[in-house]
Amino acid sequence: MPSGRNERERSSFHRNSHPNAFPRDTLNESLQDPFKESFRDPFKESFQDPFKESLQDSFNNFLDDYFNHSFRVPVRRPLLSALAALIIAVGVVVFLFPPQIPDLEAWRGSRVTLAGTIRALEPKLEGEDTVWRMTLSDISLSDASLSDSSLTDASPADKSTADTVTTDRMPADTSTGDPSLPDPDAAALSPGKKGLVLCVLDAEPQTDIGARVEVCGTVIPFRSAMNEGEFDVRLYYHILRIDYSLRDVEIMAASKPAGILAPTLFHVRKTADDIIDRCFSQRNAPTIKAILLGEKGLLDEDTKDLYQGAGIIHILSISGLHLSLIGMGLFGLLGKLRLPLPGQNSARRRSKSFISPSGHPRHPGRSIGIRLGTIPLPGRAAVSLAAVFLYGKMAGMGMSAFRALVMLSLYITAKAIGRTYDLLTAAGIAAALLLLDQPLYLLHTGFQFSFCAVLSMGILAPALPGKILKAAAVPLGTLPVYLRAYGTFPLWSLLLNLLVTPLMTVVMPSAGSAVLAEGLFPSGGAFSPAALAAFPAEAVLDLYRFLAELSEKLPLHRLVIGRPSPAQNAVYYA
Repeated sequence: MPSGRNERERSSFHRNSHPNAFPRDTLNESLQDPFKESFRDPFKESFQDPFKESLQDSFNNFLDDYFNHSFRVPVRRPLLSALAALIIAVGVVVFLFPPQIPDLEAWRGSRVTLAGTIRALEPKLEGEDTVWRMTLSDISLSDASLSDSSLTDASPADKSTADTVTTDRMPADTSTGDPSLPDPDAAALSPGKKGLVLCVLDAEPQTDIGARVEVCGTVIPFRSAMNEGEFDVRLYYHILRIDYSLRDVEIMAASKPAGILAPTLFHVRKTADDIIDRCFSQRNAPTIKAILLGEKGLLDEDTKDLYQGAGIIHILSISGLHLSLIGMGLFGLLGKLRLPLPGQNSARRRSKSFISPSGHPRHPGRSIGIRLGTIPLPGRAAVSLAAVFLYGKMAGMGMSAFRALVMLSLYITAKAIGRTYDLLTAAGIAAALLLLDQPLYLLHTGFQFSFCAVLSMGILAPALPGKILKAAAVPLGTLPVYLRAYGTFPLWSLLLNLLVTPLMTVVMPSAGSAVLAEGLFPSGGAFSPAALAAFPAEAVLDLYRFLAELSEKLPLHRLVIGRPSPAQNAVYYA
């Protein structure tokens, strides 16, 4: 049988092997042609001269590009379509069934004793004092397991309540006689499986993250918003799964940490915190801690208001910019290193160290040597992802950090296995993972800012002409979220971010190098390696402050627009 016939039969078999088999190009053309022809028909009789014919060709090319993009993108991104459907479904459920936040006002002022595992520990300024915010997970009220021998006394307090839970209610809470107040029940203070409790301490606790502690404190529930546009503190902490806070906290007993990783990273962060205090000025040290370690609690209100008023407060959050500088910087650095790798070399590349003085191989029959080569791509990817994960966990792994970690992991993995990276699909995976864990993240301003910025880079920026407009894609894409959070818009932030964001590539390496230099070679002094490495970061932060203060003096610095309604946001994004 002729070979040409065999090829035709094989191609026909592959096309018709599945009853629904249909070439993609034919499918797209069948979907596009009716729409395109419906637009082209009115022009068929009217275009007669060459000018009109060229105009018709341009119009037809526009239709081709439009419908190709409209119909082919979902076919090429089935995962993105599924993720978008999941996110929309979660949004509909959250809109139809608003969160029911328990009212714990009846317990305000009560003294309770509970046990939990330290999940986070960080300092925070409250006025002129510094308090420590300790977040507890795995809360236990009825069975605190405090009789375990691993628990040790943390204070000279009376331990008569070691095996039971006590609630010493204030007289005002039981004598009001108000029937509207719920019946006080100890179960109301028991968070769910993933619930957390925020403990505020006056001094730094002598415990590590991961330790099991018994605490006694005064219940202070979070207050909800009373006026339109007011920040809803209770909803904010409910989204973070924090049910209430404890004040005047005493640590009654504490155990050793259950793991190794979390305490080790906590000590690394504390060491870096001390080094930053030594290497940077008192004015810039809190800002460096926020940028490098994610500790925003020590920022004073004047600095936060200055950065927020200038529209550059986003640089103080651990996000994709920070993780990308670390992950991709390490990935590229490892790719340029030439390391001695053992292996078998050919005779033409035999090392001189394996040749005898007479010119004959020392090991006849084989040539073994040490060659200089690069680290394999999977190895570089594994090291980079491990470094990014450890850094994100040390910095607290907030929503923006988790989103950046997932997207960067997908990007590096795609490069390692030779696949194409898609920004929107990666963002969809990150959003789906967050929403599957906590659907209420859709109501969190940080979630909205983070993903609107990514969508602006993936959808709006490619559609805008010119580099200046492309750079303004993120502020334009996040404008409704910014207005809903603050009600105002700093006009000059559009220009300010063109300078501030690129200079972060100077601040991060400079601050990181200073911490490493002081940690490895502690010397001190104005001309020490750490001081010289910290100088660029100090200069850039001083420039940030100067530009932010200058923008406040310019006309039209702050446009008071108000909070847009959901309908106005929909019209804006449409």
